[in-house]
Amino acid sequence: MPRRQALHVRRPCPALCVNRFGPRSSKHASQLAISEASSSRAAGAALKLERDVFVYRSYIASGKPVVVLDEVKAGASDLELELVRLHAELASGKLTTDAAKAELADKTEAITGRPAASGGALVRAIAATLANACGDHAMALSLVRHRESLEQMALEVASLLAIDRADLAGETVATMRKLDDEAPLAVLAGAWVNQSSGRERANDAAAAFLELIDKFGPNQQLLAGLGAACMAAGRF
Repeated sequence: MPRRQALHVRRPCPALCVNRFGPRSSKHASQLAISEASSSRAAGAALKLERDVFVYRSYIASGKPVVVLDEVKAGASDLELELVRLHAELASGKLTTDAAKAELADKTEAITGRPAASGGALVRAIAATLANACGDHAMALSLVRHRESLEQMALEVASLLAIDRADLAGETVATMRKLDDEAPLAVLAGAWVNQSSGRERANDAAAAFLELIDKFGPNQQLLAGLGAACMAAGRF
């Protein structure tokens, strides 16, 4: 979906999601992304919820889960907010990994049963992100197996790399590129795979990270990815 453009503003690069409210960085979302989404005006309850979820996930990614715990109260009526709060509880240390896994498992039927037209794709992306945070990559893969969005495909790539299946991750990236070869998510996911596929391809990963940094500006995750790619290519 199109992103709103602003003159003379370098936006943070998306790594897990690009939606109508703008980009979100992989694990360290910038304050700019949070501010942009928070100030956007969403028409209708569904878009307002999507915007709020975007902001809360960005806070978690930027290491501020306590903000989410303050704003999203226990027993939230929306499944999206329930999952976001659960992730915040895990990230803050309020909940153990085993407890988070158990709660996520209890919600599996509601997560998988939500129709895509009713926000199911977003729900499953949130749940898969949480599953990966719990180290349950098998669950994450099962949640995104229908590839309902580029974010879900990027999560599939991350999950496959976590279990040392760069070959399958590469196939997913190829599918992403067929859908949109220039999508930042496709470029970033390709960099992840190349970084994990030997010295020669690590150089390609470094080039991709540089491209994203040039386009969106530096953030912690992109700079860390660039450094890791350079080391994998033997460029210390």
